[in-house]
Amino acid sequence: MTNVCGIDYDSHNIHLAIYDGEHVLLLRQNLGGVPLVESMHSLAVLLERYSPRLILIEAPVYVQNPKATYKLTQVCTVCQLACETARCSYQIIPNTQWRKAAWGRAIMKKEEVLEKARGIFGEVVSDHHFADAASMALVAWSREI
Repeated sequence: MTNVCGIDYDSHNIHLAIYDGEHVLLLRQNLGGVPLVESMHSLAVLLERYSPRLILIEAPVYVQNPKATYKLTQVCTVCQLACETARCSYQIIPNTQWRKAAWGRAIMKKEEVLEKARGIFGEVVSDHHFADAASMALVAWSREI
């Protein structure tokens, strides 16, 4: 069975949505207190287990706080290294691009994305990070068809 994956993240967690065309599996990897290299290896093991054909990773958002921007860029790099380690094909995608591809609008509130993702996947989509990851998985699926 072919899987695709969407990855969203914040400074504390990596949120994955593995999608097979019918079902979505949502996984959260906590980064708190764990060296980033260990997180990268754990994520690579997950990716090897599910072996998605395409992974879309949200591009880091540049914010006013330089420390927050740096941390988000580090987490994005961890995701890229995990993809490379697991030998998975991946693309970095800006949030405006995947939102436009998934929902037809580039600028959306978090609540709107959550509502639309829940409309497709149900209440299993518990927060906006999983909604973003699931939306990216839908876009990855449409690119693989």
